[in-house]
Amino acid sequence: MRQDCRTETFSILDVEDIKAAYRLTGISSYRNTLVLWDEDTDTRVFDLIDDLTDVERQLLLAVHEHEGSVLFFWKSTEPPKRLERGVHTPDGDYWSAEHRCMEGRSSCCICDEP
Repeated sequence: MRQDCRTETFSILDVEDIKAAYRLTGISSYRNTLVLWDEDTDTRVFDLIDDLTDVERQLLLAVHEHEGSVLFFWKSTEPPKRLERGVHTPDGDYWSAEHRCMEGRSSCCICDEP
């Protein structure tokens, strides 16, 4: 009996690179997004995730805030235009934005059971 196989592409974050580069101290999951924490655990990042559209949240893999900037890891090849330069927090702060687009980072063959 023939199995149906397909290739799927998925995103992989290199945790060691992130840990070294961004002072990673912990990881949480909020609304299907990984939150990468540094030493100050700025929970305003939850508000940032809440303010995203449903489509933007579906494309977001992870987010990391550090010293007035935010780093987005996207599942797609381009970040949403409105978030390219930065975001405002509910209390009026402005966080500059960086983006990493993760699409096509790894793939595997998946075969369904007959």
